[in-house]
Amino acid sequence: MSQNTGDVAPPIGTHSPPQHQPDPPSSPTGNAPRVGTKGDIPLPDIPVRARRTHISEHACDVLRKLALPLKLARNKKIEAENLARADKSADHELDPVAHPDPGSPQASVISLTEEDEGQLRVPAIVQKLMDYMPNYIIAWLAAEDAQAKENKRKHDEALKDPLSAAEDKIAKRCCMQGSLLSARDPLAPASFSFPQILFDTENLVGLPLPFFTQKNLRYIIDELASLLTRKANSCSGDGKSIYILDIEKLSVKLGAELSMDFGSYLQAADQFYKFQLQRSADQEWAEIWRAHFRFFDSRPEAAELYLAWMHAELKLRRDTRTYHQRYLVSDYEAAFNHSVAEHKQQTAAQADSALVYNKLSQMEESIISRISKASGSSFSGMSRHPGASSGNSYSHQSSGPLFPNGSRSSVPPTCLLCAETGHGLSTHPKDKSPAKFPEGKNAWARLVDGRLVAHDNKEICIGFNLRGANSSCSHGATRVHVCSFCGSKSHHAFSYTCRLRL
Repeated sequence: MSQNTGDVAPPIGTHSPPQHQPDPPSSPTGNAPRVGTKGDIPLPDIPVRARRTHISEHACDVLRKLALPLKLARNKKIEAENLARADKSADHELDPVAHPDPGSPQASVISLTEEDEGQLRVPAIVQKLMDYMPNYIIAWLAAEDAQAKENKRKHDEALKDPLSAAEDKIAKRCCMQGSLLSARDPLAPASFSFPQILFDTENLVGLPLPFFTQKNLRYIIDELASLLTRKANSCSGDGKSIYILDIEKLSVKLGAELSMDFGSYLQAADQFYKFQLQRSADQEWAEIWRAHFRFFDSRPEAAELYLAWMHAELKLRRDTRTYHQRYLVSDYEAAFNHSVAEHKQQTAAQADSALVYNKLSQMEESIISRISKASGSSFSGMSRHPGASSGNSYSHQSSGPLFPNGSRSSVPPTCLLCAETGHGLSTHPKDKSPAKFPEGKNAWARLVDGRLVAHDNKEICIGFNLRGANSSCSHGATRVHVCSFCGSKSHHAFSYTCRLRL
């Protein structure tokens, strides 16, 4: 491609313009030599004269000294003009009548020196000069790049031994090796081969402990190709992004932190330790995690106080990952004792609150019952009045008895939880769990530590369910005004809007 003379060369893919052939030199005698006759003495080979478009050496020297961007710009212009000439010649060949004049001969492009070609092999220079590049230069660079890649591939293959080639084939095909299979021991903990995406995720954001239960690990391995992932910046410093597990979305299915019971925790802790063992560059890192889990699960009261110390375990586990703290028994003892003491205080406070709540509920039910007896009416003797307001949607029936079950002096209580008559909320049988309505369906509300709670664990106001929206309450936002039978906010339980009165 290069010519060191500074002359111009024809573009790649085009024919040289016709050149004038010099007359053969005359013979020593001055006569013209005869051609094709026997006995002629063969003439010596005459070297072909280098073709030049510019007959002036000065013009060639000027073109040779042009900067590379100027050479490329001129060649790009010459290439465009040659294409126009070729197009005109094609029109002439196809329709001589409409196009009587053929295109002029192709012009030659300015040749590039070896130094110019060396600059074009630098990607940064090519990118900067891309706007000046003629098409034949771009094609030449592409061919050079392809040839370099092919040479590298052949070189790499030549360095591989037959064993490496076989291993490469096994890796590409993901060939399975039966020799790696092991017999399953039903009494031993399950053994898993952790996918690479678990290591990538742990390196960047950290994995929740519930992901390492046997059930969740099996799900991750079986559904590996369709797991929810997101793109994250790599910590390698190369600026590349990698895909890791979408912890927030997967936690909806696999469970978030503090969502396990003690048995699931033991499973997850065992697999999490094995996972960290494979991440360990030395034995000390794995020993830190072994000591971490052993501190909690080896305590005699571990199962009984699990709900108390699980918050301390989570905090210490996160501190180990974030701050790379060493395992210190004193730190663990302090965190454990603080968490247990705090849990006991909360439990005692909840028990006291439940006791007070039960007493108030009994007093409230007793007062309502006495008022009903004194006024000669009861909730069981009320019916819906079409014109009544939502807070007082039931009125006395004029045609029916006020106390259909018998005497005015004996009105059986109705449970706000299960809607059964004969017992109140405070005396609801504890063995009936979950509570059921008389027809056998599960009750909507739940009784937790003596408190009537909704599905979202918010406490339900008993006064509202007894008297309706017109009742005055002083609890503020600590309790919700919803029907304890169905959860509706539009009516209270003893309005019997959602249930038939028994």
